[in-house]
Amino acid sequence: MKKEPKPKSKRSFLGELLFRLLYTMGFGLMWLLSKLFFAFRVRRDPAWHKLDGPILILANHQSFLDPLLGIVAMGLRPARMVVGQFLFHSPIRPLLQYMQTIPIQQFKVDIRAVREMTRALRNNERVFIYPEGQRSIDGSSLSFSPDILNFAKRNRASVVTLKLSGAYLAWPRWIKGPFRLGPVRAEIKLLCRPEDLQREGTEPYVEKLCAELNQDEHTWAREKRRRYLSFRKVPGLHLILHRCPSCGCAESLTSSWKQLICSSCGVRYSFRTDLSFIKYNSEGAEVEAEFLDIADWHAWQIEEERKLLVLNPDSEAAVHDCGWKLLELKSGKILEEGRGHYRVNVNAGSLLLDREEREQLSLSLSGKRGVMFNQGEYIQITMAEGLLRIYPDNPYQVIRLVDTLLIRS
Repeated sequence: MKKEPKPKSKRSFLGELLFRLLYTMGFGLMWLLSKLFFAFRVRRDPAWHKLDGPILILANHQSFLDPLLGIVAMGLRPARMVVGQFLFHSPIRPLLQYMQTIPIQQFKVDIRAVREMTRALRNNERVFIYPEGQRSIDGSSLSFSPDILNFAKRNRASVVTLKLSGAYLAWPRWIKGPFRLGPVRAEIKLLCRPEDLQREGTEPYVEKLCAELNQDEHTWAREKRRRYLSFRKVPGLHLILHRCPSCGCAESLTSSWKQLICSSCGVRYSFRTDLSFIKYNSEGAEVEAEFLDIADWHAWQIEEERKLLVLNPDSEAAVHDCGWKLLELKSGKILEEGRGHYRVNVNAGSLLLDREEREQLSLSLSGKRGVMFNQGEYIQITMAEGLLRIYPDNPYQVIRLVDTLLIRS
């Protein structure tokens, strides 16, 4: 049987030379900024420098900073980064195309992306992917499918993990404002070689992969005594943490520059420099906080949401007015838009969207690990017809819907 020829690079010789020059200059600038703002340090497995052939790099996803810090951590040899398709709808599309990044539809089997990754590995390139599919919500790791190891086995690729610590604390996804100044660390480890996967299979490495990429940012910061400085401590956090642990009221929290404030009972929460909570009662006296950090608070909030939805799956309280848009998959162009309302049935594992003057949409939540979302604005679900964005009138409903998916997973 005739072997399939290896795919050729899309760049000419001179184009590749120019790319390497620009990449080296950009790398130098990112290296300098990472040292200046985050005292960035990398610990690399000695085997990393000796690896050749196709390499699949799997990284945890904590922050906006991850791709830039990932490039610095890997060194001067570039990798083909797998990025969300939605980024190709933004002004950085030309840069992503020049870097030959691979677009992928999040939380969906994307055959086109899988084929492009396969071509890259067969061309002995490095492919860089975030298995979690999106940035951390609360500083703890999200679940991901270990099937990525089967993909590595089929393509006879070495598997390397890149674990970032401190990136979420420096720039969490909810913050409205600039990043914080504080330390970020990276660790690169060889998980397995192609011959290991062929000989032993993927099962012995699944648990090891999960352990390598699992990261609790707040515990790490407390144990390492890390500090992060910012004048804008909590703006936007109420769009992630909406339920007050003091009085139990949902959607009662608002955020200023420095504090979370409950409109129901009057308690206030602020951050220490390690991002643990300080609580003040309605009289302004400091008292013991219910939770140490954002992750613990968010876990409690999800549990409260579970109780509410499971006990009252058909209640009118579960119906929410919204706007919606249907976008073209590749370009992000608006195909349809309108008004309607949606409701979630956790027991049935479905989301029903009633669209004015159009047919009802029933979207299954079963098996979904999550959805792409922008806190306080919209959630996005990939369908065969395109990208469906739901814009709840109540901004708190975005995180409540995301928490519902976490309950299902």
